Amino acid sequence: MNHSFKHLMKDTKKSVMYIFTSFMSRKKMNIIGNFSTYICEASKAFIILIFLEVIIAPRVQGFKAQNVGMTPTLGLSTVENWGCKINQDLIKKQADLLVSRNLAKAGYDTVLVGCGWYADRRNQDKTMAESTKNFPDKLGKIGDYLHNEKLKFGITQSVGDHPCLSKRKDAKPGLAAHEDIDIKTFADWGVDHVKLELYVFRTIKIHKMLKKSRKENVF
Repeated sequence: MNHSFKHLMKDTKKSVMYIFTSFMSRKKMNIIGNFSTYICEASKAFIILIFLEVIIAPRVQGFKAQNVGMTPTLGLSTVENWGCKINQDLIKKQADLLVSRNLAKAGYDTVLVGCGWYADRRNQDKTMAESTKNFPDKLGKIGDYLHNEKLKFGITQSVGDHPCLSKRKDAKPGLAAHEDIDIKTFADWGVDHVKLELYVFRTIKIHKMLKKSRKENVF
């Protein structure tokens, strides 16, 4: 198991035990109304710990540590402020503000584009399609713009068939069954940071595809 993952496991155990003890040590616990709720939450905490140790840890042991993503990513996430109502002009404006207000120099150098960048359906060749309404210049150009500002380009995608806020449940613009071609597309666009929304656990395969793309990514 690599050094960084050992620290992650250690910190996670501390967090899980804190959650458990905080639930179980409440002085004014309503035995009738809330006890089962606290037990349920504490059980969830232990399930998370078991999941990390039994399922995730053995799979991560074979991966070599990379000199990327060693510290938390800092920057702007569009979904937190604008949801899916974004466009290329908004992205550029926010990027300019990160630079002009010296936030980028302080380490806030990543612009994470959330939902709103993808079209409902894929292209005929099965590659991901950008929203022509929101990003008429295409995302590759957005990546170039951010890199010219010495910023990093982040993007959000679902590992399932469709993103969480997709209105078309039959559209399937998510990564599922398209991991190889989508990771290549991310590399072509110059993506530096991939945020995955976990609806289906395909992260191990996606990690391998990111490594094959020969571009360092925070994942």
